[in-house]
Amino acid sequence: MRRYVFLCTDGVLKNYNDAEIMSLLTDGAFDFESICKSFENTSRALSKDNSTAILIEV
Repeated sequence: MRRYVFLCTDGVLKNYNDAEIMSLLTDGAFDFESICKSFENTSRALSKDNSTAILIEV
């Protein structure tokens, strides 16, 4: 099982609630590129704040 640490700014948290983030990161069809694009597209569309996310495999 892969384990990750997810760090993000409030710009990301303003667009997603905890359940949505967990759903993206625990989806059985985990696809790193799709997750990155989802965060990027949502942040660009909805946020005027800095949006930074870091996903680290441990």
